Amino acid sequence: MSQNVATSWSAGYVTEVDYTIGFYRELAPSFLNWAAVQRGCRAPDIDRPFTSLELGCGHGYSANVLAACNPEGRFYATDFNPVHVVSARRLAAEAGTANVTFFEDSFSELKHRDDLPEFDYINLHGVYSWISPENRRAIVDIIARKLKPGGVVYVSYNCLPGWAAMAPARR
Repeated sequence: MSQNVATSWSAGYVTEVDYTIGFYRELAPSFLNWAAVQRGCRAPDIDRPFTSLELGCGHGYSANVLAACNPEGRFYATDFNPVHVVSARRLAAEAGTANVTFFEDSFSELKHRDDLPEFDYINLHGVYSWISPENRRAIVDIIARKLKPGGVVYVSYNCLPGWAAMAPARR
């Protein structure tokens, strides 16, 4: 594959290096509710059916774990990298997590989907710092269009001052 094709397909995101697999507790509805309450905000009721969207889910490990632990929730997750989505779907099938759906969509594609519900939670873990301004605008559009009133958005942003010491380990 030529560099121009790879770069235009990935919008500058590095696809030649496999993404790590891990669980991020910060994406858990219970953790997000705790954080909201600590700030004096009302949190969605997770004792009733709820919806969650993870933007840039990688191999889908967090989405699968959260779906398994929260059967009353409906989890949606997307990653534009087909290798990641295949891995996420395989894990869901092996674990029997029927309440999680994975999409192989870019953020621009996802924002135009008509088959998505509104969400109580929209999560981006480490994604925002790695993507183009166009993709950031697409994320803002998704949030504006799909977050329920009173919903929670989680955005973690990796920046050099906090990550400089970890740079060698990430390479």
